[in-house]
Amino acid sequence: MTSGAHVRHLRHQVHDALSKGATLHIGGTADGQVFAPTVLGDADPAMIVLTQQTLGPILPVVRVADAAAAATMANDPCGPCASIWTDDDAAGRYLAGRLLAARVGRNDVSIHLAPPGYM
Repeated sequence: MTSGAHVRHLRHQVHDALSKGATLHIGGTADGQVFAPTVLGDADPAMIVLTQQTLGPILPVVRVADAAAAATMANDPCGPCASIWTDDDAAGRYLAGRLLAARVGRNDVSIHLAPPGYM
């Protein structure tokens, strides 16, 4: 991470999520300015990890009823990039077409690095 303050920000996001019912599957720790890749299950919009920028290796997993519910949640508020993970190409294209993010990747973690128009 770029600073100790950034590490504290990530720790705060994880602590907030856990205090509101998220489940820590892996990570959540830091050593100096290195923050371990972290997966939080059972995340929900009441958690700041879903309402504030993270810019770190935290993946909050939110269960939704269907693709429409996922699009509604992802679009409120909308970040600059979105990532869809699926083995169903048709479902991935359907959802990507409904997201408001400037860049949407399917099964790709580096969409934010690609130049506009790449995908």
